[in-house]
Amino acid sequence: MKTRHTIYVSRRWLRACAALLVSLTTLAAVAAAGELRLPDLDGKTRSLSQWRGQPVLINYWATWCGPCIKEMPELDAFAGTQSRAGGVQVVGIALDEASSVKAYLARKPVRYPVLVEAVEYGDSGSSARYGNAHGVLPYSVLLDAQGRVVRSKAGPLTAAELAAWQGALHR
Repeated sequence: MKTRHTIYVSRRWLRACAALLVSLTTLAAVAAAGELRLPDLDGKTRSLSQWRGQPVLINYWATWCGPCIKEMPELDAFAGTQSRAGGVQVVGIALDEASSVKAYLARKPVRYPVLVEAVEYGDSGSSARYGNAHGVLPYSVLLDAQGRVVRSKAGPLTAAELAAWQGALHR
């Protein structure tokens, strides 16, 4: 019985160490990656540093990604409630062609800025800097006001998760 308990604790300890290593690796990669600069829909280069000093929710998506499209109304509604000081700035990064993104957003506009990152199909682009090693979409990252990763998620966000993420900034 004692051996079984020791093995359980050891496995638990290893999982905790592995999770810590992944977190530290992700943070180190973000710090080493430098500034993220991408064009907006008008072709003007934008930098994530322009929102430094306030929390930023980065959402990686594509027009061909069904779950991405499904979560966009939730993100848009959340962005619409964040205009007050200290609110979270939502920034969409489309891993897609600019023409496809413009056409989609002409039909279904959002209230937050959208940047475009041209990548080859299957490439995770700059989302890998934030822990998305497998290029899963949608992929979201919450940065605090200093640009540190607070949360990340592969898959669509719900309204409840967005509220919980915002709450995590105030802990």
